[in-house]
Amino acid sequence: VYVRGESAGKAYVKEFIRYYLSEDGRELVVDVGYVAYPGEVYDLALARFENLTTGTIFGGDNPLKGSVLEVLTAGR
Repeated sequence: VYVRGESAGKAYVKEFIRYYLSEDGRELVVDVGYVAYPGEVYDLALARFENLTTGTIFGGDNPLKGSVLEVLTAGR
């Protein structure tokens, strides 16, 4: 999920992202037939959002390499 910087401060966006990355949100991923990431991936993604860390670490001019967990951990 990509959240624009100016939208990240809106209460309804914060609430959605927190739910999306919560345990309940993770359960929905499995319920609809997708494979969930390890819990640490969701925790790291939520920490980036809560810290208002913007920009991608997966693409662009200087993408980090590795698994999603490795990239999120390196991009802290």
